[in-house]
Amino acid sequence: MVCVLICDDDAPLAEDLRLRAEACFASRDIAARIQICNSGAELLNLLNEASPDLVFLDLSLRDADGYRLAGEIRARRLKSEIVFVTSHPERMPDAFSYRPIGFISKPVSAQDIDDAINRFLLFYWIADACYCIRSREHNQQIPLRDILYFESSAHKVLIHLESQAELLMQTRRLDEIALELQDHPFIRIHKSFLVRADAISHIDRTKLRILLKNGTNLPVSRGYYAQALEQFIHYQLR
Repeated sequence: MVCVLICDDDAPLAEDLRLRAEACFASRDIAARIQICNSGAELLNLLNEASPDLVFLDLSLRDADGYRLAGEIRARRLKSEIVFVTSHPERMPDAFSYRPIGFISKPVSAQDIDDAINRFLLFYWIADACYCIRSREHNQQIPLRDILYFESSAHKVLIHLESQAELLMQTRRLDEIALELQDHPFIRIHKSFLVRADAISHIDRTKLRILLKNGTNLPVSRGYYAQALEQFIHYQLR
Protein backbone atom coordinates (compact mmCIF):
# COMPACT_ATOMS: atom_id res chain seq x y z
CA MET A 1 0.00 0.00 0.00
CA VAL A 2 1.19 3.51 -0.85
CA CYS A 3 1.02 6.01 2.02
CA VAL A 4 0.37 9.56 0.82
CA LEU A 5 0.29 12.76 2.88
CA ILE A 6 -1.25 16.01 1.63
CA CYS A 7 -0.27 19.12 3.59
CA ASP A 8 -2.17 22.28 2.65
CA ASP A 9 -4.01 24.80 4.83
CA ASP A 10 -6.61 25.39 2.09
CA ALA A 11 -9.01 22.64 3.20
CA PRO A 12 -11.18 22.54 0.01
CA LEU A 13 -8.09 22.41 -2.20
CA ALA A 14 -6.53 19.67 -0.07
CA GLU A 15 -9.72 17.61 -0.30
CA ASP A 16 -9.86 18.11 -4.08
CA LEU A 17 -6.24 17.00 -4.35
CA ARG A 18 -7.02 13.94 -2.23
CA LEU A 19 -9.91 12.93 -4.49
CA ARG A 20 -7.81 13.38 -7.62
CA ALA A 21 -4.91 11.38 -6.15
CA GLU A 22 -7.29 8.67 -4.97
CA ALA A 23 -8.69 8.37 -8.50
CA CYS A 24 -5.19 8.15 -9.99
CA PHE A 25 -4.16 5.28 -7.73
CA ALA A 26 -7.52 3.51 -8.19
CA SER A 27 -7.16 3.67 -11.98
CA ARG A 28 -3.89 1.75 -11.59
CA ASP A 29 -5.37 -0.79 -9.14
CA ILE A 30 -2.97 0.36 -6.42
CA ALA A 31 -4.14 0.57 -2.82
CA ALA A 32 -3.39 3.96 -1.28
CA ARG A 33 -3.90 5.45 2.17
CA ILE A 34 -4.18 9.21 1.77
CA GLN A 35 -4.12 11.57 4.77
CA ILE A 36 -4.66 15.32 4.88
CA CYS A 37 -3.09 17.74 7.34
CA ASN A 38 -3.66 21.49 7.35
CA SER A 39 -0.59 22.84 9.16
CA GLY A 40 3.13 22.40 9.48
CA ALA A 41 2.76 21.39 13.13
CA GLU A 42 0.32 18.64 12.19
CA LEU A 43 2.69 17.42 9.46
CA LEU A 44 5.58 17.11 11.91
CA ASN A 45 3.40 15.18 14.36
CA LEU A 46 2.38 12.75 11.63
CA LEU A 47 6.02 12.28 10.62
CA ASN A 48 6.75 11.20 14.19
CA GLU A 49 4.25 8.38 13.76
CA ALA A 50 5.15 7.09 10.30
CA SER A 51 7.10 7.91 7.15
CA PRO A 52 4.82 8.55 4.14
CA ASP A 53 5.91 7.33 0.72
CA LEU A 54 4.75 10.52 -1.02
CA VAL A 55 4.09 14.04 0.31
CA PHE A 56 2.22 16.80 -1.53
CA LEU A 57 3.49 19.86 0.33
CA ASP A 58 2.18 23.43 0.09
CA LEU A 59 5.00 25.98 0.17
CA SER A 60 3.05 28.71 1.97
CA LEU A 61 1.34 27.34 5.06
CA ARG A 62 0.09 29.82 7.65
CA ASP A 63 2.33 28.43 10.38
CA ALA A 64 5.35 27.24 8.40
CA ASP A 65 7.34 27.55 5.21
CA GLY A 66 7.14 24.47 3.00
CA TYR A 67 10.86 24.45 2.32
CA ARG A 68 11.58 24.38 6.05
CA LEU A 69 9.30 21.37 6.41
CA ALA A 70 10.95 19.68 3.42
CA GLY A 71 14.29 20.29 5.10
CA GLU A 72 12.99 18.53 8.20
CA ILE A 73 11.89 15.54 6.10
CA ARG A 74 15.35 15.31 4.55
CA ALA A 75 17.11 15.85 7.91
CA ARG A 76 15.21 12.90 9.34
CA ARG A 77 16.39 10.78 6.37
CA LEU A 78 12.84 9.67 5.68
CA LYS A 79 12.29 7.79 2.42
CA SER A 80 9.53 10.20 1.44
CA GLU A 81 9.25 11.64 -2.05
CA ILE A 82 8.07 15.27 -2.18
CA VAL A 83 5.89 17.16 -4.65
CA PHE A 84 5.71 20.89 -3.93
CA VAL A 85 2.38 22.63 -4.52
CA THR A 86 2.26 26.42 -4.68
CA SER A 87 0.64 29.57 -5.99
CA HIS A 88 4.11 31.08 -6.44
CA PRO A 89 5.94 29.26 -9.26
CA GLU A 90 8.72 31.86 -9.09
CA ARG A 91 9.91 30.00 -5.97
CA MET A 92 10.65 26.88 -8.02
CA PRO A 93 14.43 27.48 -8.37
CA ASP A 94 14.82 27.13 -4.58
CA ALA A 95 13.20 23.69 -4.58
CA PHE A 96 15.94 21.50 -6.00
CA SER A 97 18.13 21.24 -2.92
CA TYR A 98 15.25 19.35 -1.28
CA ARG A 99 15.22 16.74 -4.08
CA PRO A 100 11.52 16.93 -5.04
CA ILE A 101 10.12 14.74 -7.78
CA GLY A 102 7.68 17.42 -8.90
CA PHE A 103 6.53 21.02 -8.58
CA ILE A 104 2.84 21.82 -9.20
CA SER A 105 1.41 25.30 -9.62
CA LYS A 106 -2.08 26.12 -8.35
CA PRO A 107 -4.79 25.73 -9.50
CA VAL A 108 -3.96 22.03 -9.57
CA SER A 109 -5.25 20.03 -12.54
CA ALA A 110 -6.01 16.33 -12.78
CA GLN A 111 -3.19 16.02 -15.32
CA ASP A 112 -0.70 17.59 -12.87
CA ILE A 113 -1.59 15.01 -10.23
CA ASP A 114 -1.55 12.14 -12.72
CA ASP A 115 1.89 13.14 -14.02
CA ALA A 116 3.34 13.43 -10.50
CA ILE A 117 1.96 10.08 -9.37
CA ASN A 118 3.03 8.36 -12.58
CA ARG A 119 6.59 9.67 -12.12
CA PHE A 120 6.57 8.49 -8.51
CA LEU A 121 5.35 4.99 -9.37
CA LEU A 122 7.64 4.45 -12.34
CA PHE A 123 10.92 5.66 -10.92
CA TYR A 124 10.85 5.96 -7.15
CA TRP A 125 8.36 3.69 -5.47
CA ILE A 126 9.55 0.12 -4.92
CA ALA A 127 7.93 -0.52 -1.53
CA ASP A 128 5.61 -3.27 -2.77
CA ALA A 129 7.44 -4.21 -5.97
CA CYS A 130 9.02 -7.66 -6.06
CA TYR A 131 11.53 -9.62 -8.08
CA CYS A 132 10.54 -13.22 -8.82
CA ILE A 133 12.88 -16.20 -8.86
CA ARG A 134 11.16 -18.91 -10.86
CA SER A 135 12.00 -22.59 -10.78
CA ARG A 136 10.25 -25.84 -11.57
CA GLU A 137 9.48 -26.37 -7.89
CA HIS A 138 8.22 -22.93 -6.89
CA ASN A 139 8.30 -19.18 -7.42
CA GLN A 140 9.93 -16.96 -4.79
CA GLN A 141 8.95 -13.29 -4.51
CA ILE A 142 11.68 -10.96 -3.18
CA PRO A 143 10.85 -7.32 -2.31
CA LEU A 144 13.02 -5.01 -4.42
CA ARG A 145 13.69 -2.89 -1.32
CA ASP A 146 15.51 -5.91 0.18
CA ILE A 147 17.87 -6.43 -2.79
CA LEU A 148 21.25 -4.71 -2.46
CA TYR A 149 22.64 -5.87 -5.79
CA PHE A 150 22.73 -8.60 -8.41
CA GLU A 151 26.07 -10.22 -9.27
CA SER A 152 26.73 -12.26 -12.40
CA SER A 153 29.04 -15.21 -11.70
CA ALA A 154 29.80 -18.31 -13.78
CA HIS A 155 26.56 -18.30 -15.83
CA LYS A 156 24.48 -17.66 -12.72
CA VAL A 157 23.22 -14.56 -10.93
CA LEU A 158 23.80 -14.14 -7.21
CA ILE A 159 21.29 -11.95 -5.35
CA HIS A 160 22.65 -10.08 -2.34
CA LEU A 161 20.00 -9.10 0.21
CA GLU A 162 19.91 -6.65 3.10
CA SER A 163 17.88 -8.99 5.29
CA GLN A 164 20.19 -12.01 5.22
CA ALA A 165 23.81 -12.94 4.64
CA GLU A 166 22.91 -16.06 2.64
CA LEU A 167 22.93 -15.45 -1.11
CA LEU A 168 20.13 -16.44 -3.45
CA MET A 169 21.07 -17.90 -6.81
CA GLN A 170 19.36 -17.98 -10.20
CA THR A 171 20.34 -19.30 -13.62
CA ARG A 172 19.74 -16.20 -15.70
CA ARG A 173 21.58 -13.49 -17.63
CA LEU A 174 22.15 -10.18 -15.85
CA ASP A 175 21.25 -8.32 -19.07
CA GLU A 176 17.73 -9.79 -18.86
CA ILE A 177 17.34 -8.70 -15.23
CA ALA A 178 18.57 -5.18 -16.01
CA LEU A 179 15.99 -4.91 -18.80
CA GLU A 180 13.24 -6.23 -16.53
CA LEU A 181 14.09 -3.64 -13.84
CA GLN A 182 14.70 -0.68 -16.15
CA ASP A 183 11.71 1.21 -14.68
CA HIS A 184 12.97 0.72 -11.13
CA PRO A 185 15.89 2.47 -9.37
CA PHE A 186 18.65 -0.03 -10.18
CA ILE A 187 21.95 1.05 -11.74
CA ARG A 188 24.24 -1.07 -13.93
CA ILE A 189 27.80 -0.33 -12.81
CA HIS A 190 29.63 -3.24 -14.44
CA LYS A 191 28.90 -6.15 -16.76
CA SER A 192 28.72 -8.24 -13.57
CA PHE A 193 26.86 -5.89 -11.18
CA LEU A 194 23.41 -4.28 -11.01
CA VAL A 195 22.91 -2.21 -7.84
CA ARG A 196 19.89 -0.66 -6.10
CA ALA A 197 20.37 3.10 -6.33
CA ASP A 198 19.50 4.00 -2.73
CA ALA A 199 21.93 1.38 -1.42
CA ILE A 200 24.85 3.41 -2.85
CA SER A 201 26.72 5.76 -0.52
CA HIS A 202 29.07 7.28 -3.10
CA ILE A 203 31.06 6.63 -6.27
CA ASP A 204 34.85 6.98 -6.22
CA ARG A 205 35.93 8.27 -9.62
CA THR A 206 39.66 7.86 -8.95
CA LYS A 207 39.50 4.23 -7.86
CA LEU A 208 36.48 3.34 -10.03
CA ARG A 209 34.67 1.85 -7.06
CA ILE A 210 31.32 2.38 -5.39
CA LEU A 211 30.74 2.17 -1.67
CA LEU A 212 27.40 0.81 -0.48
CA LYS A 213 25.80 2.09 2.70
CA ASN A 214 26.48 -1.27 4.36
CA GLY A 215 30.23 -0.89 3.72
CA THR A 216 30.50 -3.15 0.65
CA ASN A 217 32.88 -2.03 -2.10
CA LEU A 218 32.11 -2.90 -5.73
CA PRO A 219 34.01 -2.15 -8.96
CA VAL A 220 32.70 0.26 -11.59
CA SER A 221 33.90 -0.52 -15.10
CA ARG A 222 35.07 2.28 -17.38
CA GLY A 223 32.44 1.32 -19.92
CA TYR A 224 29.60 1.83 -17.42
CA TYR A 225 31.08 4.66 -15.35
CA ALA A 226 29.62 7.70 -17.14
CA GLN A 227 26.12 6.22 -17.37
CA ALA A 228 26.21 4.96 -13.78
CA LEU A 229 27.34 8.34 -12.45
CA GLU A 230 24.65 10.18 -14.42
CA GLN A 231 21.93 7.84 -13.13
CA PHE A 232 23.20 8.10 -9.55
CA ILE A 233 23.28 11.93 -9.67
CA HIS A 234 19.80 11.97 -11.18
CA TYR A 235 18.58 9.70 -8.38
CA GLN A 236 20.21 11.89 -5.72
CA LEU A 237 18.65 15.04 -7.17
CA ARG A 238 15.21 13.51 -7.69
